[in-house]
Amino acid sequence: MGKALIYLASGALLLYLSRATDRFIAARDRSRLASATGAADLTQALRLSVLTSGLSTLITIGGGTPLAYVLARKKVRARHRNMTLYQLRDIQHRYGTRTILDLPALDIQRGEVLGIVGPSGSGKSTLLRLLQFLEPPTSGSFTFDGTLLDGSVPLAVRRRIVTVFQHPALLDRSVFDNVAYGLRLRRQRDGHDLIMQALERVGLHDYAQTRAKTLSGGEAQRVALARALVLNPAALLLDEPTANLDPYNVGLIEEIIRGHGDTTVVLVTHNTFQAKRLADRVGLLLNGKLIELTTADRFFNHPIDPRTRSFINGEMVY
Repeated sequence: MGKALIYLASGALLLYLSRATDRFIAARDRSRLASATGAADLTQALRLSVLTSGLSTLITIGGGTPLAYVLARKKVRARHRNMTLYQLRDIQHRYGTRTILDLPALDIQRGEVLGIVGPSGSGKSTLLRLLQFLEPPTSGSFTFDGTLLDGSVPLAVRRRIVTVFQHPALLDRSVFDNVAYGLRLRRQRDGHDLIMQALERVGLHDYAQTRAKTLSGGEAQRVALARALVLNPAALLLDEPTANLDPYNVGLIEEIIRGHGDTTVVLVTHNTFQAKRLADRVGLLLNGKLIELTTADRFFNHPIDPRTRSFINGEMVY
């Protein structure tokens, strides 16, 4: 009986705290607090906080803010930083007087598949060039893996990102030599097993000694993916990786992308159906601006911006 009363009193206290804190917790922090703790809602998040903070939940600081919330929020922010691979703030990129990209904020999380869709000329490929460090932004701050990049990007950082383009550039050598090329540039000479594993992963184990120039378009694209994946990159950038390929090779390549492991994947595609199949989150770029960025389910089924709905429906949005 005593335990039951204590439990009921604790539950009432947690409900009171969740309602009391709800008025000053921003919606973004509220969802972040719940998601980072694995909680279904704010009440459960506070319950988890009580379990780790004990009676500190009862202590308030300036403005009546429960200390438990402050502590939990700090944990959430620290975890959010650890989960973030790319952090872009106030990014603008211009060619002459024309602004190609205007991104107030964009975070790309570790291990996610981020789909970027939009019409031609919306800035998708330019965004990939910035993420690959092929070009510095005209203005704004760019953080990669917790390090603020200011000026030249170290080679060791550049080598953690690889890109597979719509039309892969392969050497006029064997498939094996093409996949080995990145490893050799990194002076890793003993990568035979890694190369064969990568070829097995993309279904080309038996093509190791085949001349790359004799391959079909889909096979060449799989070689390019193997060449990228053998390096175990932190980020894999894909620029229309299945455009103009037959359904069989599209299916194979999508299956390879699904098995990306801990690698962060940024997928630029005109194919909204592909983004829906593969991406954890999807963003719509229009005229260099990120109109909407949310989970794939919400993006396709419950978009907030009417332009997103129009784009999904195949209407002209420019």
